[in-house]
Amino acid sequence: MVTPQNRESLIRILRYMHVGKRQHHVTVHHNGRCLVRAAVLRRMGVTPDYVSVLVSVDDTSADIVFCRTSVPGSSRLVHPVRPTGTVCACAYFYCKRISRVASSGKMRLRFLGRGEHKPDGTIRVRLSFSPVRDAHSLLYNS
Repeated sequence: MVTPQNRESLIRILRYMHVGKRQHHVTVHHNGRCLVRAAVLRRMGVTPDYVSVLVSVDDTSADIVFCRTSVPGSSRLVHPVRPTGTVCACAYFYCKRISRVASSGKMRLRFLGRGEHKPDGTIRVRLSFSPVRDAHSLLYNS
């Protein structure tokens, strides 16, 4: 069990070892909502003008393609808007096929690589179905 005292010690050790607190991932909820953090989107080059997501799933991973145009059969990429009218840097989409992997509730899955930019303006990235094990999961999920 991680107590507050152990948590502070663990944070100091991780800082000393230069271990990052979070890795680039997508948070998958049981209802199919897939939340992508702002840092991940910036790293891949996904901006608010990307509006749809195509997902193809196999046994161990999924291919996710971010598109600037609306594609039939794709999920809509939602960039939430704050009450002040500014667009949040994070985004989410819904995919039930990915959520079946995260059947135990909320799960964090890792993106493999930085994404591949295609000539047509799409960005393709691979998502591993192995859960993320980083400092954040050690501190809050144990």
